[in-house]
Amino acid sequence: MPHTQPCDCDEFFIQLYQELWHFSEKGHVHSKPRFGPGSDHPEINLEPLHASHPDWNRTELASWRWQIIGTPTAWRLRVWDDRLPELGQDRPYDLIPYQSRLFLGLCDDFCDPHHPEPDKRMNYCVGSLVVAMEEKLLGQTEAIHVYEAGAPTTAPPQLDDIEEA
Repeated sequence: MPHTQPCDCDEFFIQLYQELWHFSEKGHVHSKPRFGPGSDHPEINLEPLHASHPDWNRTELASWRWQIIGTPTAWRLRVWDDRLPELGQDRPYDLIPYQSRLFLGLCDDFCDPHHPEPDKRMNYCVGSLVVAMEEKLLGQTEAIHVYEAGAPTTAPPQLDDIEEA
């Protein structure tokens, strides 16, 4: 869907950066572990589970993380997704929000005069990014294609147009 709202997306991106920074720990956002310390199941120890179930889906055990890089007026998200064997620790990618259909869609939602909860618009935008990440719809497919096409692992690919989730 094309970006159509009469909205100052530059200002939106500044506010989104600030909200993400507030949501982060010094610029880093981590997924919540599914098992073990910090999860809803702290009593479950992953080591014995992984040893007895080495074929378990990596999604159940692995995590993802973001690093906010830049300033409020020029930033990007560096993404690591250890849930996918094609990505992970050694294959991060950068999301550049300014031309991305996904991020421009968030700008449209943010500027919608009929938003059901106007005072929670930015919370909705951050939540949408987290949900897209959890559902593996935040550039993972595009990053895998770039790496499969031969992108070096020495410099994360910069994705500036990802689909709306």
